[in-house]
Amino acid sequence: MPPTTRQMSDAHEKYLANLIDGVRMPGSGNQWARQTDARNKRYTSWPFAVDGKSTFGKSIGVSRSMWDKVVEQANGERPLLALRFYADERLTVAEDLVVMSADDFAELLEAARGGEIS
Repeated sequence: MPPTTRQMSDAHEKYLANLIDGVRMPGSGNQWARQTDARNKRYTSWPFAVDGKSTFGKSIGVSRSMWDKVVEQANGERPLLALRFYADERLTVAEDLVVMSADDFAELLEAARGGEIS
């Protein structure tokens, strides 16, 4: 039997929380105080609020309204859209990608190069 959408998103959310050294937001999307799928500590240089999308398909559409939603739900933290492509029904990951603003990416590059984090 193929995995459910819930199983796909649960696996992705656990990965995302671990990736940012944060926590999953239980009931994400259905409670005003727990929007986005994962967050790390707000008082760090890089506080991320991550919304994940996953699929078995060949594409995931990213719309401006999707981006606007994660920006709003980030509530001042750095918004991040995480896209996961599964290769098979065992939930083997084919590819994990992220979408972030060019300004955040520029700051990340500066920090990685040893510059001052603003």
